[in-house]
Amino acid sequence: MNCSQTDRTQIKVSLCVPVYNVEPFIDKCASSLFAQDVTEQIEYIFVDDCSTDNSIATLERLLDENPDHKKRTTIIRQEQNKGPQAARLEAVRIACGQYVCFCDSDDYVQPDYVSTMLNEATEKDADIVYCNITELFANGDTQSTHYSQLTLQSYIRNDQFSYICGKLYKRSIFESVCTDREMQYFEDRMTTFRLLLKEPKIAFVDKPLYIYVRYNPQSMTGHAKLSRRVPQDLMTYWQKVDDLLREKGLTEKYEEDVAYAKIRDKAHVMLFCGSNEIRKKYADIFAEEERQQTKKFSIGRQLMLWAVRNRLWTLCYAQQKLMDLRRLMRQFKTSKH
Repeated sequence: MNCSQTDRTQIKVSLCVPVYNVEPFIDKCASSLFAQDVTEQIEYIFVDDCSTDNSIATLERLLDENPDHKKRTTIIRQEQNKGPQAARLEAVRIACGQYVCFCDSDDYVQPDYVSTMLNEATEKDADIVYCNITELFANGDTQSTHYSQLTLQSYIRNDQFSYICGKLYKRSIFESVCTDREMQYFEDRMTTFRLLLKEPKIAFVDKPLYIYVRYNPQSMTGHAKLSRRVPQDLMTYWQKVDDLLREKGLTEKYEEDVAYAKIRDKAHVMLFCGSNEIRKKYADIFAEEERQQTKKFSIGRQLMLWAVRNRLWTLCYAQQKLMDLRRLMRQFKTSKH
């Protein structure tokens, strides 16, 4: 579908979905989107990011079974794999709706997801509306995330806000947002940061309308150990944040929040990278901030940062193995239930 194929005034929301090797998940994802209670106000844009499985074939079968939805659906086929954020921005480029909304193709949403968010956006004249999220794990357990107020400061200090899905945006605020092609990770965080720098009007729906599936092995966030690429991209991300804050004259205002978040991220990398080689390579990043912020974190994170700072690699390795054992024990106890 494109804007010339339907009455443009009917389309309020463009639902944009990047698709890459999600064959086991795409049916449930797309079905939940097609089951929205305001489908006549929605257009659907799926971006095939060079999938090598039957994700798109599954989607096309579903559309063939639902001709009404097919009329409102566009499938874009990328010539090369560019990553989810580039796929999302490609969808925004052709979107007709006044608002855009994103869903990852291994996640799904509640039937009133779009209508509830759209009503809130209309009532509050909001540029961004966000909702609570339910995390779904492989054993069927769920965990609801209840957000606090979303501001630039809360975003910097609390990376739970960085997920670009679970939010409704005015399409106009994406006009100058670029793709950070040099980063494989942290693209969502970078995009959210750029959007919040625009000082948008934000509204909140206190309902868990978005279901975040945490057990897709293809997902960038679905691995117990971090990719070797993560620390490199983390440094690129924070360099961009520092540059943008400097350009806006906001460095001093957010200096404490940025320092805290840098060490939160460093501690996470050192705990979960699974490799002393990576710890050695990135041991000295954010050294000045670490001296100021370390005592604000848990004992486990303080211990890992101390061990890295003092080059006690055997202790780092032992702490990593202890965490792995604890995680396996939790999984075993959960599976027994």
